[in-house]
Amino acid sequence: MFFLLSKILSFLIYPLFLVVLLFLLFIFFRKHYPKIAKILFYTALMELYVFSTEPIADLLLLPLEFPFEKQPIPEKVEAIVVLSGMVDLQRSNAEQIELGDASDRIIEGMLLARDCPDSLLILSGGSGDLFDQSKSEAKLLEILALRFGISQERIRVDIRSRNTHENAVESKKILDKENVSPFILITSASHMKRALSCFRKIELNPIPYAVDFRNHWGKYDIFSFIPQVGNLDKSTAAIHEYVGIITYKLRGYL
Repeated sequence: MFFLLSKILSFLIYPLFLVVLLFLLFIFFRKHYPKIAKILFYTALMELYVFSTEPIADLLLLPLEFPFEKQPIPEKVEAIVVLSGMVDLQRSNAEQIELGDASDRIIEGMLLARDCPDSLLILSGGSGDLFDQSKSEAKLLEILALRFGISQERIRVDIRSRNTHENAVESKKILDKENVSPFILITSASHMKRALSCFRKIELNPIPYAVDFRNHWGKYDIFSFIPQVGNLDKSTAAIHEYVGIITYKLRGYL
């Protein structure tokens, strides 16, 4: 139930959804309540503009990403945990794996596995789809890792987890079974705060290795204030994380 509610809540507070909702309310009110309709219309335009500009998107991302600039890797690493969230499950199969946003996670994971040849590569992630649980990101990422030359003996997969909390719980089962430590945790920089807190909540102490940094704070010109779809996506990703942090705290996962 929490999985379903968290998905619905995230969708309801996304900027684009709120803009569409405001426009629908504008249409509904414009005939009988023109003043209210006017307020709704300009509020929708302002929201769409604000969240589509680079400085605002970066301002939202900065507190999430800034604490996790890449750290040096210790000499001894026994496991590398990669959180999924980059595979297009609807378009992917064993023959062709489609990677989308956050593909840095698996790329960096495989590079670190190459540089730390004695470490396990733990791939964590089932399906985050509300309706189709038949595919697992981790299984597809395992196929990808094998193609890149990582031996089967070094790979462990968690095919059950559907969210960040479950990533931590299922990864702990593997780490405890294999009795490996220390280990590196790889995920997107904006997601690392929540992920790291979930692991620490269950008494694990991973070494954070953030990838997929998206903010460019301070590097602006006149074009930075022109609305762009990419900036709206960045704002949405940041808001998703803030909502995730709040709901996880309320649920006791952090």
